[in-house]
Amino acid sequence: MPAVRTSFSIVYLIFLSVFPVLFSSFSAYYLYDYQDVLNTFSYNDLIILYICAGFTMALALTPTTFVAICSGYFLKDMAVFFVIPSYLLASIIGYYASNLIDQGNLLEQLSQKEKVKSFIYNLKERSFSFVVLSRISPVLPFALMNFVLAALKVRLKIFLLAGFIGMLPRTLLFIWVGSEAKGLVDALNNPNESYLTQLSVIVLVIISVLGISYIIGKAIRNS
Repeated sequence: MPAVRTSFSIVYLIFLSVFPVLFSSFSAYYLYDYQDVLNTFSYNDLIILYICAGFTMALALTPTTFVAICSGYFLKDMAVFFVIPSYLLASIIGYYASNLIDQGNLLEQLSQKEKVKSFIYNLKERSFSFVVLSRISPVLPFALMNFVLAALKVRLKIFLLAGFIGMLPRTLLFIWVGSEAKGLVDALNNPNESYLTQLSVIVLVIISVLGISYIIGKAIRNS
């Protein structure tokens, strides 16, 4: 049974990595056809929409970048007040869904070797910084990291607070990208078109990679 659950966790992990990209490609053209309808949404409609987005982001149906760009395009600066609560909802749902699916089995399997167990313990000691840095990077899938961080048994309070701090820069960046776009499809297909956006993404990725590498390096040395 543990082996079956581990296999299921791995399959779910792959799904969380691949599916958001496929779904967003389809959704971009669907949204393009219904732009006029979306522009007529009331605040109540938007609240319902972003509650639904919380579930779709948590379950890897829509990438966070996709949601931020679309929100910026349709709502401009107001998008912040809808996207951030939706991200927090998605984080909570993703955290509990991952725990329900994995039930600590992946961590248990990895911890069978003493060296790996010690490494994971040292990594968890730096969980706040690790969560912040893993959320900063625009290239690390949101739903995938929900699973990884939940599997590492990061405490929910740290998961949410550190995740919020890490997600904020990339969220604001892509909301701005959407708000500046002349067309929705162009914004989604070429989100890094401007020099400033490219530079910002590179900086966020470098911060994330260097920071995570440093934390992992310290965890290895202390194992």
